[in-house]
Amino acid sequence: MGVAKVEFYVDGTLASTAAASPYSYNWDTTGLTDQSIHTLSVKAYDAAGNVGISANVLVTVSSWV
Repeated sequence: MGVAKVEFYVDGTLASTAAASPYSYNWDTTGLTDQSIHTLSVKAYDAAGNVGISANVLVTVSSWV
């Protein structure tokens, strides 16, 4: 079975869901504080409802302005 949908989480909150390949999410960080740290994670589901959960990834937002 292939991937049915992918959920993208920012700081534990669902930010986006993708149901077609390529499974991606463009995160708009323009309103975030410079040097703030955030946790990103992903859950992938197959058609039977099985879920795979990624490890958390810590990201530091940097402003280049």
